[in-house]
Amino acid sequence: MEKKKLWISTMTGKMEGIPSINTNPLTNSFCNRSLKNPSKNICNNCYSKKMLRTYRKNCVNRFQQNSELLVNNVLKEIPKFRDDMTHMRFHSHGELINKEHLKNFYKIAEKNDHVTFALFTKRKYLVHKVNEEVESVPDNIVFIYSNPTIDDVNQEIPEEFHKTFTVIKDCYGGIENCKGKCKDCLECYKKEGTKHIYEKIK
Repeated sequence: MEKKKLWISTMTGKMEGIPSINTNPLTNSFCNRSLKNPSKNICNNCYSKKMLRTYRKNCVNRFQQNSELLVNNVLKEIPKFRDDMTHMRFHSHGELINKEHLKNFYKIAEKNDHVTFALFTKRKYLVHKVNEEVESVPDNIVFIYSNPTIDDVNQEIPEEFHKTFTVIKDCYGGIENCKGKCKDCLECYKKEGTKHIYEKIK
């Protein structure tokens, strides 16, 4: 029987050149609960679910496989990335599922200390709980709070996070600072620098 391994996505478009470890938002209970929130919640405009239901249907099985592997108590095979890989994103699709999911991300980061990881998540309380349980948090992860509220331009950076990411509408276009390709910017992969990142709604 073939051993299942984590699928590393080769991204296109805005994220071209930045590989990503993604999970399946279609089966994520947190994502599905968030859809019941008010219309100002960005989850009601989830680009990931739209893509996975249409022109990215071919990714669903691989993202689901990642979901199932990462929620286990022990990730049986922690990937080691090549030496010339310098940046990776935890979740350009998906969200943290449980504490073991995040702990497995920590194991991946620890084994690949030559890579800087950006972790986007709305689950700040889960991050806090895990950080209380582990001996140490890998220094090569940049924690970005993915603000659930559209146009919430006054969001403070939560404890244990380095930056915020907020989606804005046209009326806030003057503060939009997330444009172009990620590999040419890399602000999300720096603990210092820009603290509040704003992207125009898709």
